[in-house]
Amino acid sequence: MNSLEGKVILVTGASGFIGSHLAARLSRIPGVRLLLLARHASQTTQQGMTWLQAELCQLIPDYWRAREIRNIDYVFHLAAFTPKEPAQ
Repeated sequence: MNSLEGKVILVTGASGFIGSHLAARLSRIPGVRLLLLARHASQTTQQGMTWLQAELCQLIPDYWRAREIRNIDYVFHLAAFTPKEPAQ
């Protein structure tokens, strides 16, 4: 994990079980900047963490520029869409 020092890391699905545990572990790496993407962003934060709330269709270059995110070194894609069956 030392090779991640000082890197910008995007974690999708960051509010889920696996995503939240991964984010907690990654936050212990010195100098790492975490971009935590979720449909429902968490209110808890700490230095080096930026919560992003967006739908997939919103993740266009303008979205990243508006947040002054110029590069992402690594992506951990843990998000999933699980459609719910309508109640019968």
